[in-house]
Amino acid sequence: MIPEFSALPIARYRFNFRVTSAIGTQLYAGSALRGAFGHALRQLACVTKAKTCDACPLLQTCPYPRIFSPHEIPREQEKFTTIQQIPVPYLIEPPPMGSRIYEPGAEFCFNMVLMGSSLTQLPMIIMAWRRAFLRGLGKTEGKAELTSVVLITQNENRIVYSEEAPVLVQHKSTLTMPRYTAARDLHLLVSTPLRLQRSKKILGARDIDAGILLRNLIRRVSLLAQFQLGAAIAFDVHHYNALADQVKDERRLSWQDWSRYSTRQQQKMDLGGVQGHWLLREVPVELLPFVYLGQWVHVGKETSFGLGGYQIVEDHWQSIQRDRSA
Repeated sequence: MIPEFSALPIARYRFNFRVTSAIGTQLYAGSALRGAFGHALRQLACVTKAKTCDACPLLQTCPYPRIFSPHEIPREQEKFTTIQQIPVPYLIEPPPMGSRIYEPGAEFCFNMVLMGSSLTQLPMIIMAWRRAFLRGLGKTEGKAELTSVVLITQNENRIVYSEEAPVLVQHKSTLTMPRYTAARDLHLLVSTPLRLQRSKKILGARDIDAGILLRNLIRRVSLLAQFQLGAAIAFDVHHYNALADQVKDERRLSWQDWSRYSTRQQQKMDLGGVQGHWLLREVPVELLPFVYLGQWVHVGKETSFGLGGYQIVEDHWQSIQRDRSA
């Protein structure tokens, strides 16, 4: 049975900024962007100005924990109270990997995917990003001004906010799912480090396989549907996992090292993962919606700042093999 996906409350927005003082980014800007966003969002949302959210009487209604750290909100279902199990309703897709300097006058752009209730908080999220870049990003504290926010859909791009018209335009923020009738091959381009683990160990290019990827997609989409999308999916998880384990694949993946310093944990964190091309052979029709959705919701660890991102591409697999061997 194919899961009943139709129009889901998921939307991708591109935030465009004009740099006013030089912004320097390291190899991967996703972590710095998430930190700046969280800090600005808390400043806007918090009315008590307490140092932590732990004992706040407004914890249940405040938009900050609901968007940025929903695991901190007490829930009746105690088994779903860890950060690993309650996914956040957003993720940031930073500029392409690579250290660079954005000089004054340059454009600085990134995407943000919003899901479920976070879509209703788009005005506050826009204000948080404006505040974050006026305050300064990263070690250089480079600054920028928001010029526009663009809704990116499967068919078109639409400006929903701009500095010329700083009022949010009403728009439909749903993702329409395609209908599948038969199994097919899928060629994935993994564009940001993908961190899948087994027995708490992050897997490298030789250890990973299609079954592990698909099992993780099934779990991620199911948790998002339950906690963020208001569309709990009823299916036999054991049957779906068994289907995942039967999928064959070919891989042109390599390890990408990346690390960041965690201010909260006061330590350096190694966050490398695999990137490259991945061919999934004859993916069963029941699993195709999960792979399609993964292009928006990502998969693996640290998805909130953009890791585990991929796109389904039309490039012929043999041409990729020839390019790599040339």
